Amino acid sequence: MGALSEPAMPSPALARNAAFLLAARVVSAATTLAVLAIVGRTRGAEALGVVGIGFALGSIAAAMADGGSASLLIREASRDAPRAGSLLGAALTYRAVSIPLTLVVVWLVAGFAVPDQAIPVLLVAAGLVAQSVAELTRSVFNARQRMAVSAGHTIIENLVWLAGIVGALAAGLALDGVFAVALGLLAGSVAAGLILDVALAGVRPRLASQSEWRALARHAAPFAAFSVVGVAYARIDPLLIGLLLPGPALAAAGAYFAASRLVAAFEYLPEAVSRAVYPELSRRVVERPTEVVPLLGRGARVLVLVGAIVPGAALVGGPWLLETIFGTAIGAYAWVVAALAVVVPFRFLGYLWGTALTSSDAQGRRVAAALVALGIVMVTEVVLLPTLGILGAVLAALAAAIAVSALYGRHVRSRFGAVGLEVRVAALAVGSAVAATVVGIALRAWIGAGPAALATVAVYGVAAALGPLRADVALVRPVRSAR
Repeated sequence: MGALSEPAMPSPALARNAAFLLAARVVSAATTLAVLAIVGRTRGAEALGVVGIGFALGSIAAAMADGGSASLLIREASRDAPRAGSLLGAALTYRAVSIPLTLVVVWLVAGFAVPDQAIPVLLVAAGLVAQSVAELTRSVFNARQRMAVSAGHTIIENLVWLAGIVGALAAGLALDGVFAVALGLLAGSVAAGLILDVALAGVRPRLASQSEWRALARHAAPFAAFSVVGVAYARIDPLLIGLLLPGPALAAAGAYFAASRLVAAFEYLPEAVSRAVYPELSRRVVERPTEVVPLLGRGARVLVLVGAIVPGAALVGGPWLLETIFGTAIGAYAWVVAALAVVVPFRFLGYLWGTALTSSDAQGRRVAAALVALGIVMVTEVVLLPTLGILGAVLAALAAAIAVSALYGRHVRSRFGAVGLEVRVAALAVGSAVAATVVGIALRAWIGAGPAALATVAVYGVAAALGPLRADVALVRPVRSAR
């Protein structure tokens, strides 16, 4: 790609928006891990399993209730700002119908999967549904690239949620009481988000006209399909483990969910980068299509440089970190962290390439890839969980993530002619990560897993500065000099 890899959008603006969203996602990840750790340590492995299944069902339920409306709002409002009010009104109207139906489905599934714990599972799931509505209110600011407001709302929401859960647990409430309190706090976040939309963005929800509803309906189907299928393939594992795994399935489901959430914390970076470029990509596809690949190139190089070291760092210190956070009770599943981390670089790029497809009105291709991934997960786990145990879920997650990334990359290339990935930078990053991991493994026996993991990252930082980072700078320097 050469010098063309430098994006036309000023990189400080992109970096600033990504930094705001990353900060919000880091807080969100930290509060989720804190809640899981506190529940596991104070209420035991089975309680952790109940919460894990609640989160898994809640993620799918939130996607069903959302129907892709938040993502559609960002894309359409970034292209036509005056439509934000009708888009928000239409999305809220849809939620008024979808949420009750979705929660009925959750209740039925919870009653079948964990009949003795159906109420706390339902309340955990309902909290995530409420949180998705709060996310919808933040989409107004994301569409206008006012990520500071969106991030601030997210951070406050998560800190208040954590404080409420900690207080309820300390007060000795049962799990259903704890997450009833959490649900009330998240409902308050929805109200706060709507107030911010009116006060700071000047956007009031209003009823969409018939012509606007028809236009939205044409675009909504692939967004709704991906919203559900995309989340389902990534979050259904704890539910399937609870249903199909022989032995103490509930405890295993909780341990797997804890490990997967720890690994998923790394994925907030690509999510933040993708969310930051999403409005700009949506505009460029329409107004300046030749500038799409340069923007993808810059994002892809950043994600490769960071993502390459995650599997190595997780191999060296991941099991130790899982036991440190959640306790030795789930030590038998500590290896899951290192195994799941292998797919992180693929998911990093998948986030960005998937965003490019959504921005270019190719959401249907994302749906097709997600359906393939869901099929892989379902078939693999049904076949392997009864025989291989939790290893079957890990293998399913690896296969699904690689398949999605490969399909996204193929679709982006067919649409834009390139995926934006600089092969030389990627190769140097992987080589540096392998070298750093070897050093970390050698040090682990001498200084312990935690310090060795930090050393792994430090060694990679030095190696990356000498190799892939220097190659990245060489790509953008000619453009900056020309300017």
